[in-house]
Amino acid sequence: MPYPSNVRPRVLLRGVLVAVAALLLVALIPANAQAADLAPGWRQEMLQSVNAIRAAVGVPAVRPCGALRRSAQQYAMVMASTNAYGHVGQDGSEPWNRMTRQGYTWRVAAENIAGGQRSVAEVVEDWVASPDHYANLINPSLRHVGFGYSSDPASTYGTYWVQNFGSGHGC
Repeated sequence: MPYPSNVRPRVLLRGVLVAVAALLLVALIPANAQAADLAPGWRQEMLQSVNAIRAAVGVPAVRPCGALRRSAQQYAMVMASTNAYGHVGQDGSEPWNRMTRQGYTWRVAAENIAGGQRSVAEVVEDWVASPDHYANLINPSLRHVGFGYSSDPASTYGTYWVQNFGSGHGC
């Protein structure tokens, strides 16, 4: 059934307004708020890479943990948006403080950070080449993991990566 002639323009105008509003909202989201320049499955790719490294040395796989993912993602976004880099946040927080804030009760905790790498493969390769980061990757005491990534082209490194590891509760 065709639309009455007086309804069609209002329906079309409403559709145009909704589309314009959606485009404006997307444009207002800061670049560092999402991992838009990475493939959608980057977290799964990183998990597979980490668990392949662990399997190669006979260490059990880590499981993804929502609380650790939130902690890692928020910290990656903070580093990108404030152009800061380090394990101690500008608020004085340390990795285990940020994990606890997200509801993770840890017995053992560790964090890997990196900046400037453009892909999962590149950042994992750099972590493997670093003795301290590699030790976290293969630590058999660490059973849970969360990953974060953020970017800001105006920052020093452009891209910021975080891996939060733990053994505990709250996933």
